[in-house]
Amino acid sequence: GVPRLRGLRVDDARRTSLPVERKFLEAFLGALSAPECPPDLCVRGVCLYSSSVNEEEVRALGACRYPSIRTLDLRLYPNQVITFFEGMNSADKGSKYEMLDLHLCFEENANQGLRLVGEAIERGHFCCVRKLGVDSRALLIGGWEEEEEEEEEENIEEGKSLLFSSLSHTKLPMLSEFISKGSPLTDADITGFAEAVRVGNLSGLRVLQLVGVPESHDEWFGSEGMEALMGSVVESEEGLPFLEELRLCRTRAGEGGVSLGG
Repeated sequence: GVPRLRGLRVDDARRTSLPVERKFLEAFLGALSAPECPPDLCVRGVCLYSSSVNEEEVRALGACRYPSIRTLDLRLYPNQVITFFEGMNSADKGSKYEMLDLHLCFEENANQGLRLVGEAIERGHFCCVRKLGVDSRALLIGGWEEEEEEEEEENIEEGKSLLFSSLSHTKLPMLSEFISKGSPLTDADITGFAEAVRVGNLSGLRVLQLVGVPESHDEWFGSEGMEALMGSVVESEEGLPFLEELRLCRTRAGEGGVSLGG
């Protein structure tokens, strides 16, 4: 064994062949959960893709049952999002990692998934999140796989509302990137986001991308939401001092002619 090992970086430990990657990951996570794992070991640079992890591992990652993993970049399929956040919300309140990047894809049960994300934020689990990507394009452009029969579109307004309202209740000191793609964000959604900016909960944002799809352009926020967002920047003591990139593609944000100012 290596009982004195304290630091391990795995930034480049990636495999191009899925079977090899899976075998490697099973051995890696198994070693981290073994009794012989050095108690002070800190593993950084872990990047896991949805195809690499099974349901049990996704739930364990949500609950931080691999405490040696200190920084994690995780990309989850729609059917994994609920499992991950059920694990996270079942754990004790507080930070789970030193740094966590989350890229979440939504399709089936998207409303429940968005609600669980909002609950995790409310419970204080997102104080370590650096990047948050919410991709719901599959809800609008036919899903991740071809469906023989067209299904009724899921209503996700409740989940979106809880997610955006949670941002105004909890300070996210590490969040530097927020990217939302797909389902329309309404004036009410953006007003909730603006409130989070106004109270200083998102002052570390460097990248903000709110990107629609052509099919839903008319349903996106317009001048009301944009004015609320820009007004919150002006009214906030902190504003968004680190913001470098702002993308509002395929929305109606330009209708109000609002200036971003300096």
